[in-house]
Amino acid sequence: MRFTSTSIIAQCAMIESGMAMGVLPAYLAAGKHLLVPVLQPSFLLRRSYWLSVHEDLRRHARIRKTVDLLTAAVRRERSLFMKARQA
Repeated sequence: MRFTSTSIIAQCAMIESGMAMGVLPAYLAAGKHLLVPVLQPSFLLRRSYWLSVHEDLRRHARIRKTVDLLTAAVRRERSLFMKARQA
């Protein structure tokens, strides 16, 4: 059987159910005790996250407020995105 998905939530569900092995962001794997890291500490994958806003919308107050709130939240919780999961 083969199942693929570009959704990180679907990938996490497949991994958590035992259907697959995969690479998950530390913030998504945190607290999921059924998941077992198998490559740490020898494996490090660094990813970038982008927030895209259409040129026509980026100056609208509600869009700007949303971008500012998301940016502040990620900066405030930066350690969730940077730390490796402890076994």
